[in-house]
Amino acid sequence: MKFNIIPKPETRKFNYKPQFYTPKEEKSTVEKEGYNPGEFAERLHRSWNSRRQRKEKMQFPLKLVIIMLFFAFIVGYVYFKFFVK
Repeated sequence: MKFNIIPKPETRKFNYKPQFYTPKEEKSTVEKEGYNPGEFAERLHRSWNSRRQRKEKMQFPLKLVIIMLFFAFIVGYVYFKFFVK
């Protein structure tokens, strides 16, 4: 006799419903929505132009400051190591 103390969970069932492309249905959907590729391209270009022309705030050049401090440290080290006795 088999006793199950811990029951096994049921396996998950895969429910796949294939979707097929039908040109007739696609055309009717596009006509209902009023899709105009020229309008989309125009809006896209306007958006790109506004982003390009928008001036971003000047950020603090932290990377540049770190590099300058690094070089200043190296120059100071070389100066005190070789030129100061």
